[in-house]
Amino acid sequence: MNGMPKSRKTPATPNRASNPSSPLPLPPPSSSLTVQQVATLLGKSEDTVIRLCKNENLLAVAKRYGKKTSYRIPVVALQQYLAD
Repeated sequence: MNGMPKSRKTPATPNRASNPSSPLPLPPPSSSLTVQQVATLLGKSEDTVIRLCKNENLLAVAKRYGKKTSYRIPVVALQQYLAD
């Protein structure tokens, strides 16, 4: 022993690129995602995700903060959007 802690090996997680048929890694269905998180998962811009929310193509919870609107997208709404 040289006083260094042993490193733990973590199990390999499957990579979506190596298995394109695997579903997107999503949090539990009871949670919600930010516009940025959804944009990253879909490979789209944040503006596109906001437009999808405004046009009601992607269900979201909108909250007004003064003149700005913040959107939260429930995981189940994203799953439904991806299924359509």
